[in-house]
Amino acid sequence: MGAKILKFQPGKTGNPRGRPKSLPDGVRIRKRDVRTPAEKYLEKHAEELMKLAVEVAKGAKPEADTAMLKTLIDRSTPTVRPTSKPVVWPGVKATNTLERNTSLVLAHVANGGASAAEAAEFLGVLKLSIEIAERGNVVEQVAAIYRAKGLDVPPEIRASLVAREA
Repeated sequence: MGAKILKFQPGKTGNPRGRPKSLPDGVRIRKRDVRTPAEKYLEKHAEELMKLAVEVAKGAKPEADTAMLKTLIDRSTPTVRPTSKPVVWPGVKATNTLERNTSLVLAHVANGGASAAEAAEFLGVLKLSIEIAERGNVVEQVAAIYRAKGLDVPPEIRASLVAREA
């Protein structure tokens, strides 16, 4: 015999307590805290650990176990991830030469408008976009050579041309 299927009785809800009501100001009930007791303890003592780290750095506590201190601080503080902010690159245009855009970007870094890392990332993207554009031009040139010689353009080149037009 198979398992018995339970059905709700007509007019009765499957959730007799109903949906939880919102708390004042629309605050919802917080989800269960899934941190371990060790994580809670370390979080509670994070400030003390940081103070000890500063003392160790100043040389006031040479006997401290620096490896253990580092581990405890790493586990008691959230991981800080870099955030990127949009950077406006004054004067940079698609119609400029790569040299012109590079000098504009470097001038912007020199004036404090962006970091060297942001400039390097942007110039890398700019260089890649130029390489892609040049590759597209090469594909068009190869297709033109095939056509000029009265040959059929190979399917791979045709597909690349179609992809560029899309």
